[in-house]
Amino acid sequence: MRTINTEFYGDDSRWFIGEVKGINDPARLGRVRVRVFGLHTTNTSKIALTDLPWANVVLPVTQGGVAQVTQPTGIQIGARVFGVFLDGGHSQVPLILGSIPSNSSFRIDYDGPPDNFVVPVSGSTPSQQYDTDPDSNDPRGTDQRGGSGNASTNLIGQGRQEQAFNFLKQYFQQRGHNNPGYIAAAFVGNFINESGAGLPPNAGPDYKGVKGNNTRWGQERSFGIAQWNLSAGRMGDLEVFVARPDVGTNWANFTSQLRFVTWELENTHSYVYTWLQEDQTIEAATETVMAWYENPAVSVNFKTAHAEAKSWRKYQRAGGIQAFLRRNSRQGTAISAYSLEFRERVGDAKAVYNTYGG
Repeated sequence: MRTINTEFYGDDSRWFIGEVKGINDPARLGRVRVRVFGLHTTNTSKIALTDLPWANVVLPVTQGGVAQVTQPTGIQIGARVFGVFLDGGHSQVPLILGSIPSNSSFRIDYDGPPDNFVVPVSGSTPSQQYDTDPDSNDPRGTDQRGGSGNASTNLIGQGRQEQAFNFLKQYFQQRGHNNPGYIAAAFVGNFINESGAGLPPNAGPDYKGVKGNNTRWGQERSFGIAQWNLSAGRMGDLEVFVARPDVGTNWANFTSQLRFVTWELENTHSYVYTWLQEDQTIEAATETVMAWYENPAVSVNFKTAHAEAKSWRKYQRAGGIQAFLRRNSRQGTAISAYSLEFRERVGDAKAVYNTYGG
């Protein structure tokens, strides 16, 4: 849990819609437990109700606001609520602003992120449709948003880097992408920096010690070749995906994780798939994968500090980070950290491309 500074200024907040799952606040502050649509799975074996966050509730001005104990708010279990995360992309400090009258047919239509949409730090993004059961649009099978992740399962190559490269290159090649080799290498280069050169599918959050997810995401838990985050729901999506009858493996299966990458590109991260169609260089593809599919903390900080990078297609068409550095002689901490991370990832991507034939 992050501590919010009392001088907090709201430049880094995210809104959400959720469902109240508990109202008996042990601190007697009027807080409620909330399950956020698109972030917390309904599967209680993955995220128990007791693990859902307590959310403070904004009260009307008729409440004094200074008492040590707050009266119950009147919000009932099952209520749909609207709020914001005070800690921005970390999404651990929810504040409820109000409730939404709803019934069993409650839903919100969502057409996908606009060009200036900033993905949460976890790398997850809202589904294209929310309804009363977000898991109806989950990886158990083909949903209304698109693909099922049924890419070819034949792995070709001597090691995991080569196998991942060939798998993804074939995937993008079959779908008519202009530079499938660049895109495949971009993913593998990013995976190397997430889980290690061997791409261990059972990689946990302690990978690389200093550089691993314990520094990127605090104490949150991330797993697999892409370091899918548990708190953000992506690890839960992976576990549901591998439980499908047509997959039938555990989450630490290398082939299943590659298939899950394609599922995300066809569903929750379809905008990344679209943007990659425009990337003409290995540098551009690597940066798109880094900034929007993996989205490490350095990417979030960079996009938060520099509005130009939030309009991604315009930013990429102008030359990406390399052109950005030429245009900005004064480089703060966010730019320096982001550009260093990019150089490491694109270096690995180029090595993969050169080694396995492009």
